[in-house]
Amino acid sequence: MSHFYGTISKSSRKNPATARGTANTGLTVEAASMKGKIKVSIFHDAPSGEDQFVISQNIHDYSGNGIEQIIATGTIGEKK
Repeated sequence: MSHFYGTISKSSRKNPATARGTANTGLTVEAASMKGKIKVSIFHDAPSGEDQFVISQNIHDYSGNGIEQIIATGTIGEKK
């Protein structure tokens, strides 16, 4: 059963692309330019029972450009 759900809401596609993840697999999405990429990972932390996220900048797989930097981490649904 899906625990996480993702969509590509704006692109040149005619229909939005979707993806699902379970509590065991989590869900990771990436958006890239030739200067690097942004990655968002969401996952279920079993010990705390919370859904967590990590947002990071990463090196683009094809161009080799970008930096490795965590931008934010936290609990989904929790105000900072």
